[in-house]
Amino acid sequence: MAKKKSAAPADPNPPVPVELPLRKRLLFGAILGLGLLIAFEGLGRIAYHQLFDAKKDLMLQAFFGLGGNYSPNMVSNFIPHHYLVYVLNPNAKANHQKYFGDQPGHYVNGAGYRGKDFAIKKTPGTYRIVCLGGSTTFGLYETDETKTYPAQLEAELSRRFASPTFEVINAGTPGWSSAEDLINLAFRVLELEPDLILTYEGVNDVFAMRNQEEGRSDYSLFRRQVYFRPPGPFVRSLIGPSLGLRVLYYYWYGPENIGFDINTLAVRKPPADYEQRLDTATGRFLERNLVNLVAVAKAHNVIPALVTMGHGPWHRAIDRTAEINRKVAAERGALLIDFEKQSQPQYFTGDRIHLTREGNLALARYIADQLSQAGLPFVPR
Repeated sequence: MAKKKSAAPADPNPPVPVELPLRKRLLFGAILGLGLLIAFEGLGRIAYHQLFDAKKDLMLQAFFGLGGNYSPNMVSNFIPHHYLVYVLNPNAKANHQKYFGDQPGHYVNGAGYRGKDFAIKKTPGTYRIVCLGGSTTFGLYETDETKTYPAQLEAELSRRFASPTFEVINAGTPGWSSAEDLINLAFRVLELEPDLILTYEGVNDVFAMRNQEEGRSDYSLFRRQVYFRPPGPFVRSLIGPSLGLRVLYYYWYGPENIGFDINTLAVRKPPADYEQRLDTATGRFLERNLVNLVAVAKAHNVIPALVTMGHGPWHRAIDRTAEINRKVAAERGALLIDFEKQSQPQYFTGDRIHLTREGNLALARYIADQLSQAGLPFVPR
């Protein structure tokens, strides 16, 4: 039988763990913490430059109060408005080049509308037409100020008629629906003394219809209030030098509160079942808004003209908006300009709603054709 091995005797002098002096431990902790901060900031800077190009960086600085003397109200294309949610920013043109270093993609004049400057007081002998609408009227993807549909309509009417002198004002604003058109007409456009208004709406009201209760009668389930809220001095002192903290603050603050895209700022996220809601939407608030728009125009001796929205293949709700325009025009005595029936694929960009340059020209010429046949006091050349 093998003998059992005896346990080794205990070391009478076991090794004592070496404890670093407090000063060295603090130094090690500081080095580790600094390394983590450097790693965080390095990753944050990489993420920041991936998320934001130079122009977005400057816009973000303006929104976060880091743009020196420049605020969002000076450099954003849009500014909050107490009744209209937001309007085009007449101050942007004076500050854009100084702040961003280039020319703005769209020219907003001193009156707060797109296109060349004009006198608010109408010159005698001028026939003034104001075009109401959203980004399709504004000409979102057109950078040449002479190629938007309102600008080409002015040129087309001037080419066809010796008198009167035509002035066509582009009052389109990206994202606006018939609700904003109605308020804009009542509070701003009537001051321009228009002789005729053109309303080209449809798709933005469809976006309202996809919400519960079709956006509600005041579109409050569709619209968000636009409010620019810069952070306080303490937060600015942190996010100013640190791009990592700036990324974190951006997501905490909410990307929907930064004016990179006005629709992100001003439109509530639709419910998941929005397509089913669109299938049953009636467009009743669009109809009410157009009825009221026609009534306000007529009450001020302004001729109202409703233009159906042209489009490519889209949800049938857009067809419903055209039907509503036709119905209101027939029942309320407005001019109808039925552009939807003239739709051609080449008239639209990839989203099948916004107009190409050819589409802008086609719309301008079609409106000119219809106005020529409307018995208006125009003298041919």
